[in-house]
Amino acid sequence: MSTNPNQPAASDKVIIGARALGEQVYKIMPTYDLLLEQLQEIRSAAADYLSGGQRGREELSKQDFNNTLGIFGPRGTGKSSALYTLRVELAQDKSNILLPLIEPDNFGDNTKIIGSIVGLLCKEGNALLDRMRCMDLPRCDTSEASPLGSYFNNGTLKPNNPLKQIMDDTIEYHLYTERQYRDVLVQNYADLGTHIRKSERLLIPDIEFKKKLMALVDTIVDVQKSMVGKGNGSKRDMSATGANPPIPLIYIFIDDIDLKTSKTRELMDALLQYVNHPNIVTVLSGDYDILTESIILALLQDEPLRELGLGAYKSLKSENEENSEKALTILGRKSKLAHEYLKKTIPPARRHQLVKWNEQTIPGFAFGEETLLAQLVKLLGEWSIFSYMADVDHSDRTGKPGNTNKTVSKPLTKSYIIFDERPRGIVNAYYHLNQLLKARQEGREIKPEHQFQLVKAFVDTLILSNSRLLPHQGFIYERFLLWGSEAGSSAIRYDTLDELKGNGELEKELASLRTALYVIGELIRSLLPGAAYDSPAYLKWRRSVVDELLKRPAELVDIADARIKELFLQRNQHADYRLFFLAEALAVLADPEVSGLLVEFMSDSHVQWYKSQWEADNAQAQDELTIRTIHTLLLKEEKMRERGKSTNSLLDELYQQAYNGQADERSDLANFSINLLEALCAETAEIVTAERQFKPLLDTWDQELVSLQIKNKWPEYMELQVKRSLFLNSLISIKKAAAIKYEFDKSAAHIGRMLTLINRERENEEAGQPSNVPDAIYLTLENKMKDFAKTVKDKWLKPKAELEVELDQIEPRAIEAFRADPDGLSYTRYKETKGLVKRVLYPDGENKATRATFASYCKMLRSVENLSQNNRVYYGRKQAAAFLPFLRNAAYFSTTTILKDEDKAAIQQYAKYVGANQIEMEQDAYEGAKKYIKEKLEEAHEHFQMRTLEDIMEYNLNMTDLESDRPGDDSPEGLLDLGDFDA
Repeated sequence: MSTNPNQPAASDKVIIGARALGEQVYKIMPTYDLLLEQLQEIRSAAADYLSGGQRGREELSKQDFNNTLGIFGPRGTGKSSALYTLRVELAQDKSNILLPLIEPDNFGDNTKIIGSIVGLLCKEGNALLDRMRCMDLPRCDTSEASPLGSYFNNGTLKPNNPLKQIMDDTIEYHLYTERQYRDVLVQNYADLGTHIRKSERLLIPDIEFKKKLMALVDTIVDVQKSMVGKGNGSKRDMSATGANPPIPLIYIFIDDIDLKTSKTRELMDALLQYVNHPNIVTVLSGDYDILTESIILALLQDEPLRELGLGAYKSLKSENEENSEKALTILGRKSKLAHEYLKKTIPPARRHQLVKWNEQTIPGFAFGEETLLAQLVKLLGEWSIFSYMADVDHSDRTGKPGNTNKTVSKPLTKSYIIFDERPRGIVNAYYHLNQLLKARQEGREIKPEHQFQLVKAFVDTLILSNSRLLPHQGFIYERFLLWGSEAGSSAIRYDTLDELKGNGELEKELASLRTALYVIGELIRSLLPGAAYDSPAYLKWRRSVVDELLKRPAELVDIADARIKELFLQRNQHADYRLFFLAEALAVLADPEVSGLLVEFMSDSHVQWYKSQWEADNAQAQDELTIRTIHTLLLKEEKMRERGKSTNSLLDELYQQAYNGQADERSDLANFSINLLEALCAETAEIVTAERQFKPLLDTWDQELVSLQIKNKWPEYMELQVKRSLFLNSLISIKKAAAIKYEFDKSAAHIGRMLTLINRERENEEAGQPSNVPDAIYLTLENKMKDFAKTVKDKWLKPKAELEVELDQIEPRAIEAFRADPDGLSYTRYKETKGLVKRVLYPDGENKATRATFASYCKMLRSVENLSQNNRVYYGRKQAAAFLPFLRNAAYFSTTTILKDEDKAAIQQYAKYVGANQIEMEQDAYEGAKKYIKEKLEEAHEHFQMRTLEDIMEYNLNMTDLESDRPGDDSPEGLLDLGDFDA
């Protein structure tokens, strides 16, 4: 779409009201280009009609030309602005004739719409005559043979020229259609002959008037075409290609056709009866629903229902005589008739429905080049609850990346819920936003009282102009937002959250209200730091908003926050819905701008909150997606901190809350998120790959785990989870071991023999030989694999001897790193765990053990894991978190007495089979993300301990004095007392 270069620069100023939108018209009218194409089709049809000559016109005189287009939408959606934009566009083609905008709501009862159209056409005709009077006669052809020859006599415009004659005739015949003029004409006559001639004109006034009107339009079009000529100089030539001058079109614009219901029926009748000319285009705008209602009322008004004793809900006839229950009421029939009437008047194919602005498009609302997003960036900075900075790579024309990267502002779309969906509401908020910026840009410091006035006006306009907030303004101003005379006497009442509860559709509406009020509260806190609010209530409100935006799983909706810790958070990486709680914790505890960024990223990545990692088929993929999203978030946050926007990083805040918010909701969330992040980042690429490769073998274990979860047998679940981990490590060990040369019995149907044959055939196939494996074999392979997996699982779950765990792969360096650091002046949990690790791994005190019983290994693993997740200790947590992956990933079941050689060979053959078919995902990005997060967690823990040490040195305290969980105490709060795994 082109823009008008003649449009003054003042049009970019913030004005309240309709205006030409330029390129922004596509935001509310995506079909704008289609509308222009339809206008082009109308012009082409008019050209074809004219090319048939006058005889062709007479033959086609019975043909109706309906060139009516409609622009529809609710009040305030920008219909008038769309009309103005279209007028600016059409004005660039000099062949077009644009009549002034008609607004029926400005008409009095004595003003007729068709009369207004006639008047505007005659005004346009007079303008053409004035132009002809001013023509440069020596350069114009005014001979009789020229198109304008009949208008001139020796170079002088004739007073009684064809255009003037038809204008006078049209006005005269229009008067004949009006009752008051007909009465005057009949009553005034000189003789009988004159009376007969005048009365003859009154017999069919509408038909005769229409003929004159069509002739007037033809004449104006011919004159306009002749005067424009070939060199019309239009910037957007909407005519057909060729040397001939473009066919002029006369545009009639009628705005807000629904505002004055008394004129609606008259307007529709005028469109059907009088303006169906091939060169007339009528563009209407209004609310279609209100327009339909007006037509229905007009149709009902035509019927003498009161005189007949009928009502609109009465029925005269049933559509189905056999079933009176389906009787159609008078109102129903008129409704159907109204819709059909509108179909005839405004063809559905030429109706263009405006769309409301939404959270995705509102940031782009602009005056000139100044978008709403850009204005908010100027007000609040590059990083806020409304925006963040993103890198844009500049590539050359060959597609190769450029040398420099540019950062641009991107919107956090969820925050734009506070703006109205309609342009009329947005522009009012934009106006006050602009006033705030102008006050800042004037170069002088804003006084606090003036800042308060501007912010209050801005916030009030946001509320009062938003159609979704307006119904709740009583609650907002009386309960939530209590304005004072200044910032210090104003308060945000977050403790009113419980008042915004409901069911069904009401709850959805209230959820949106809670989110909008949260954003408004953040805006006020940012612009008026002195405004009062209650911090615990603020955290509760924020958590409810985060849950709504992250789409809290339905199963968790009715569970009170107080029970979340007991049912989920205490279980750390083993908890149901663990990814949701991780995202929730990060979003609740982060700075508002970081929280908004996390919600935005999570929404864009479409992470699924699976319930159980053992039950979900895509758990690993969702884990990877979450980790990569958090990695991206931390990178963005680091850039934000480089610009001085925030002091503490998100991970610094997690450790601060985990330790300093004892028995507090924030402490529980923070500790859970740290523990889960550490667990997710501890998974090696080898483990991740093995999870995918050996999924059929692991599915039976996962089913057992889900069963124990459902039965709430938590100790048994934990024991089985450890066994599953050791079993997976055993599979990896078997896969990496030297190939087992085992000859399967040819008469046996062992899964190992099937896999050996399939792999051998595949090798032959790769060598160019045909495969002899029947398709039926592949179909039965899955069932065989399930049976084999169950048999193998039962050997570990129902062992004939005590299970043993191989420890030879645990690196001595990792053990020594765990044992080397100071463990406090008293008997700490760290010191206790060190002793247990030493008893299991160094039973004789010197030599490292290569094996341990499963019970001993479990007790050691649980002790190290609990220490790594304990937010009540200051010694050993970091060391335990670093040692735990070695302890978990390097140990594996001893297979000597459990599996036979044929079982191991089958596992190797399956690994080979899967490896030949399964394309592994790229792990580099995922591994890099885990490494980065792990390093940042270690940095944050180090920062926290350094700050804590600095704080307590002045009081002659040491870290041991801060530990609230020591050996000998009862089972510490926040940890699960799972008991020994000994038999």
